[in-house]
Amino acid sequence: MKTENRKLGNSLMAGRNSVRDVLFLLAVLATAVSVSAQDEKPVVIEVSSIVPTEPVWLDDGTLAYKVCWAIHMSPTEYVPGSISHSKYDLAGGKDVPAGEEEYGYLSHDKRFLLSTERYGSMVIGQGMRDVKSHIKLVDRTSKETKTDFSCQEEVQGASLSPDGQVIIFAKQGNLWRLGVGESSAQIVVESKEKERFPQHSPDGKKIYFIRDMNDGTDFFAIDLASKAVVQVSRGLNPVSAFSFSPNGKYIAFASTNELKTQSEHGGNIWVLNVETGKAKRLTDGGTDQYPSFSPNGQRIVFQRQQGFYANSSLKAFNIVVTQPDLSIK
Repeated sequence: MKTENRKLGNSLMAGRNSVRDVLFLLAVLATAVSVSAQDEKPVVIEVSSIVPTEPVWLDDGTLAYKVCWAIHMSPTEYVPGSISHSKYDLAGGKDVPAGEEEYGYLSHDKRFLLSTERYGSMVIGQGMRDVKSHIKLVDRTSKETKTDFSCQEEVQGASLSPDGQVIIFAKQGNLWRLGVGESSAQIVVESKEKERFPQHSPDGKKIYFIRDMNDGTDFFAIDLASKAVVQVSRGLNPVSAFSFSPNGKYIAFASTNELKTQSEHGGNIWVLNVETGKAKRLTDGGTDQYPSFSPNGQRIVFQRQQGFYANSSLKAFNIVVTQPDLSIK
């Protein structure tokens, strides 16, 4: 009888443990679902700035972006005041103090920040004039400036190679190569068309860029080994800087395709499957630009124009963080 009671007690204990384990598992799953559902909601960050914010990731939970609200007006032009940089803590839902060297595109090994600044005056209705550009590469740990390069033309995008040795940038419609620490650059791609916004592929084997042609705008790539240039997409019409997912399988970009009304202020955010060449639209804001994958590839941040300031031609911007739908085949 004692043996049978002991067996019964052990069975009941095992049953209690099984129930407890199941309840614990259900609690974990419920928490996971709750967190996942929360993460899926887009985060909108209101920004007081009259210049494009061009948001970038400092890590998976922290964003950096540009801010400028002071201007000097004249009847024909305005000159933006000092452009500063801010940081935003996604988990805390608030701005946090930003250091002087805490804005830039994160290198693949997260060691460096590469930033490109443009300076000039805006002629109302005609765009930027007297543009100067500045490319800076900073070591995040030592705060040492590895590259400090200036030129008298507008630079449209720059990218650091995965090995941290070469910066590729676009100016005057061509792609240029700048060795880290060097003071002069050499042309890499020169054509009759206009190249802009270059990006190294995460494996370092190719450089992708946007090419403007008579019949449209699309993605092209140059193979660094063979120097061959190939067309990657057709009819996608990207309009601003783009971003690779960390695994190199996808490109997030802004396009004017499928806009209900044509806009001069951006487009919608799309994702391109690099292997298949197929693309999928993610947003319908119509004024979205500068998308960037987070370091873990689970989120995309982009800039959205929220209209104009009262009685002026100055644009007002917000920052949006969302989870991408990568089900593209």
